[in-house]
Amino acid sequence: MNKFLTVDNTMLDYVALLQSIKKQYGAEQKATIAVGGSYGGMLAAWMRMKFPHAIQGALAASAPIFYFKNADGAPETKYFDIIT
Repeated sequence: MNKFLTVDNTMLDYVALLQSIKKQYGAEQKATIAVGGSYGGMLAAWMRMKFPHAIQGALAASAPIFYFKNADGAPETKYFDIIT
């Protein structure tokens, strides 16, 4: 397993990129809203939760942020319980 291809590293890369872009355009005081669907939605929501200083809002569409294997707070079978 690659130690560099992690969700945490992905989010840190996005925060660094966002800071660089904001500095380049003089927008350091402007709010940032993360938007995404499915995996991108999960990243948007997690970024808002983990980096509130960098992401002031998130719109996560179809993002099962709690419903996946070994996740805290939601039984692994809950999705299937709902759809059946």
